[in-house]
Amino acid sequence: MNRKLLQMMGAASLAGATLAACGTTVHTSKTTPKAPASGKQVPSSPTSVGTPPANAPVGFNAARTAFVLPYHLGYLPAPELALAKSDPAYAAGLVNLKDWINVLAPGGSGPALPSSSSGRFYLGNAGQQTNTRGTILGEKTDVPTMWSFVFNTKPASIPTSTTIQGVATSSTTSVSVRASQLGTIPPNPMPTLIKSMPNKGYTIITPSTLEVRAAPVGTLTVHGTAMTAFCVPSPEAIIHNGRVVTPSGLSPITAGPSTIFAMPGASTSTLYDQGAASCASFS
Repeated sequence: MNRKLLQMMGAASLAGATLAACGTTVHTSKTTPKAPASGKQVPSSPTSVGTPPANAPVGFNAARTAFVLPYHLGYLPAPELALAKSDPAYAAGLVNLKDWINVLAPGGSGPALPSSSSGRFYLGNAGQQTNTRGTILGEKTDVPTMWSFVFNTKPASIPTSTTIQGVATSSTTSVSVRASQLGTIPPNPMPTLIKSMPNKGYTIITPSTLEVRAAPVGTLTVHGTAMTAFCVPSPEAIIHNGRVVTPSGLSPITAGPSTIFAMPGASTSTLYDQGAASCASFS
């Protein structure tokens, strides 16, 4: 829904340009765990612990209380730190420089891509498969971009009238988010979103940009078709008055406690999300 809406807006065109400039992506097929329909969720941890020392080696520190990402990206966000501790394959992939790809913002006089759409992205084994690299890059640039376009930035390519005021975004929540249904971006939901959400105390809970960049890659089966996907160990939802809600006229976007994002291919703007109990199968 809303997250989907944002994606449909600028993510598709952005991803197209970005992906075309980069290359390929995909990964190993894994079984997608489903989250229980209800339950209690532990509040998300802070997504960062400061800036690593310039000479800090990549990987876990001696006490395994922090994980330094390559390419000076900083510390691995807390939700993924827990995943790396329990999943040696994921931790090993993060320190493999070949499993990351660098997306360069295109030059020229056109509007610059937001910071969420360029820079280093972790693709895992998928980064070495050119036939799917574009797809996973599309997903990883679309997910944070859809929100930043509407709430945080006003690039020249997006009319000011489509920005939504009075709606907060956050990567942490104390509200339980557990839902495993498959979600799809609805067609042109922006008009409904603009009418439903401004200045009413809504908060969008969505993974941080760095969480998306470093998320493990795998596959999600959608209507019998396996699609390249990535999994973020944090939820996505709309919160209002301490509850997960769906504003009037919008489709639910609730997924958690972990969230899987998938896209049929780099040439389409369709994006799916689904809640999962864990991202462990995506190492």
